[in-house]
Amino acid sequence: MDIRQLEYFLAVVEHHGVNRAAQHLHVAQASISQSIRQLERELKLSLFHRTGRNLVLNPAGHLLVEPARKVLDDLVAVQDIMRGARELQAGSITIGTMPEMSSEAVAAWSASFTRMYPEVRIDLLEFPGARELCDEVLAGHCELGFTTFPVPTENLERLELGDQRLLLVMPPGTPVPDEPFQLKRLGGVPLVVSNSALRENDIVASALRRESVVPLVRAQMPNRHGRGAR
Repeated sequence: MDIRQLEYFLAVVEHHGVNRAAQHLHVAQASISQSIRQLERELKLSLFHRTGRNLVLNPAGHLLVEPARKVLDDLVAVQDIMRGARELQAGSITIGTMPEMSSEAVAAWSASFTRMYPEVRIDLLEFPGARELCDEVLAGHCELGFTTFPVPTENLERLELGDQRLLLVMPPGTPVPDEPFQLKRLGGVPLVVSNSALRENDIVASALRRESVVPLVRAQMPNRHGRGAR
């Protein structure tokens, strides 16, 4: 049994006869008839009721339909995977990120990818929010994207890579207790936040409100800037 025999068998089933199957596949009717007979000899089973020139599936033929389709579908999947592997040997890939994404996380992924595909150039694009990023992936402008928060969509595959910590950075000399830091200690403390990490700011504000603390935001800074504030 080979792939072509299964392809011809399904073509006869789906096009209701050898003539139409031959027209669809652009092959001679004799080739299809010969392939079907060879398949039946190998299986030691008749697959069709033959009434004149008509072929009608018998019970054994019905049993073969779904397994044959699965074999051909799996073959197409293998071909697609290998085609993708060939295309990844050179060229470029566009990755979408967000301002609040940890640069270390993206850099680590990029380094791993580059080791596997050294001839592929990585282009990074930054988007203000997860929705905009996902829209660009859906539109085909990015091959994939990194977001800090999931956006519900039925048309994209999502993989959780891990957790990203939010850090509280304080001036040198600030007393730091040995036990876990209590958020309520931030009451009345001037805060500097990122003006691009809106979701993270909301999370921090909600956590502070649960501790009955009103955030005292004194400055908003662009993300990834190594500056201090007093």
